[in-house]
Amino acid sequence: MTTFLVQHITGGDAFFMGLVLLVVAVVSARRVRWRRSLGATICIFLAVALIAASATPLPWWLYALFVASVGLWYALLGPRTARQSGHDQVAGNAATAAMLPSEPVGHRPLLLTACLLLVLALVAGWELRWRWTPRVAIGEGGRLIILADSVTAGIGENEAVRWPELLQQRHQSLIIDDRSKMGGTVGSVLELIEERPLDDGVVLIEIGGNDLLGSTSMADFERDLDRLLTLATSDCRQVVMFELPLPPGSNSWGQV
Repeated sequence: MTTFLVQHITGGDAFFMGLVLLVVAVVSARRVRWRRSLGATICIFLAVALIAASATPLPWWLYALFVASVGLWYALLGPRTARQSGHDQVAGNAATAAMLPSEPVGHRPLLLTACLLLVLALVAGWELRWRWTPRVAIGEGGRLIILADSVTAGIGENEAVRWPELLQQRHQSLIIDDRSKMGGTVGSVLELIEERPLDDGVVLIEIGGNDLLGSTSMADFERDLDRLLTLATSDCRQVVMFELPLPPGSNSWGQV
């Protein structure tokens, strides 16, 4: 269960689960009974918590638009429901009170709800662009250069079969130049390239986790990653880079 939660959050799935919960909240809020329930509040705050925990690296302007839209929608709907409920209690209007549970919430502007749903669709679409796995064509006898850390190099297991070895077994004509290194960082990969320049081929980059969890500053990480990608893409090489799994609060690392 713990492994599932970690993968759900760091892999970004929690972001989409949060968006789904918000859509459920927006659509269901047209019922006053549901809007007043504890479940409505829990649904909204759980959605916001999941989105925040996912550390999805959206642009800050898009996050600002998202927060403003959700906050405005919630602020305008909550007080209206409270005022309507208080009015019914003071006036003692039994007929109105009887109708209230199934009546749409206090003439809420449909335009505001539509705008929020549009913003949620924009946010989801922005992030979905990065969810499609690209296909990389490497011809017979082609070369794959791997620049990676212990996720690829392993952590010293004697019996473990690493994925580059499995790939080699499946594609025996493929030339695999495995330069992965246990504990590798973007800076250490740059040193390796300076000692041994890259050959022609497709470059696969799986690096940055040790920078994120270690002592590397974000400024150094951004500088070194830019330098690494500049070297890797020179001579018209095709480059594929894995996105970092981001723990909560690491949005800026993902943006880099």
